[in-house]
Amino acid sequence: MRDHRPAAPPAPDFPIRMLALDIDGTLVGPDVQLSERIRAAIGEATARGVRVSVATGRMPSSAVVFAEQLGLTEPLIGHQGAVIRAMPEALRPGERRRAPSAPGDPRVREGHIVPFGGRTGRLLHHEPMPADVVRDAIRWCRDNDLDPHINHLERIIAELHDPRFADYSSYLGKDAEGVADLLDAVHGPMTKVISVGEAGRPMELIEDARRTGATDADLEPLFRSAEGYLRMWERAEARGAALR
Repeated sequence: MRDHRPAAPPAPDFPIRMLALDIDGTLVGPDVQLSERIRAAIGEATARGVRVSVATGRMPSSAVVFAEQLGLTEPLIGHQGAVIRAMPEALRPGERRRAPSAPGDPRVREGHIVPFGGRTGRLLHHEPMPADVVRDAIRWCRDNDLDPHINHLERIIAELHDPRFADYSSYLGKDAEGVADLLDAVHGPMTKVISVGEAGRPMELIEDARRTGATDADLEPLFRSAEGYLRMWERAEARGAALR
């Protein structure tokens, strides 16, 4: 697989007209909370006329929770750029937004609130993986002792016997869909495949996948906590392409 990254970072072009910011590790840390410093910095940027958007691997329905807290209005770039959604329209009379998780909610991790779902606007762009590539990715994950699941737009689909399905369900509630066989759930193009393995295992596999072209998808390792995640989506530098 070809490395699409530039040989050197591009020179800055001033004045800055737009900021596209990741969420995890950029806007929020391990506590998954927006600090007052971040809120103030984003507020200062927008006050100066800078357009601010979030560009993340999260689903737009997750990203919107943070975007709304920051008062952002630009479209949401989710799933590494495979999905772009508008911010939601104003609430209708009597309508209430879906609230983020609160203390006591099973989605709370290590004493911190983990906001998950929010209302999003209309779909502006979707670049899914072809169905045959999704199936190839699932088989490759299984062959390499990884547990795959599918992200499709705002859905997470996992096998009922996946050892981590209970974690998905406790985090996503009714939004986690369980199926007997993940391959049978692939009826057409789908947004992204994520696989989970023991810490360090995805990194061991990533170069082999790139070298052998295990699938037509582009691969990126992502690590959180003590677990290893490997995400597969349709093309490299998708966030940058989405911004363009």
